[in-house]
Amino acid sequence: MTAPTQILLIDDHPLMRQGMRQLLELDHQFSVVGEASNGTTVSNLHYDLSRM
Repeated sequence: MTAPTQILLIDDHPLMRQGMRQLLELDHQFSVVGEASNGTTVSNLHYDLSRM
């Protein structure tokens, strides 16, 4: 069994991120590891995730 593909959701609309997260969580091939609403947040979150 392979590990799920890790997804970082990026969209400026919270409702879109929520909907995409719900759809992706239905499929066990994917794992949402974080969400961001803009580029600055993505940079910070990517740094934090890469240190895990």
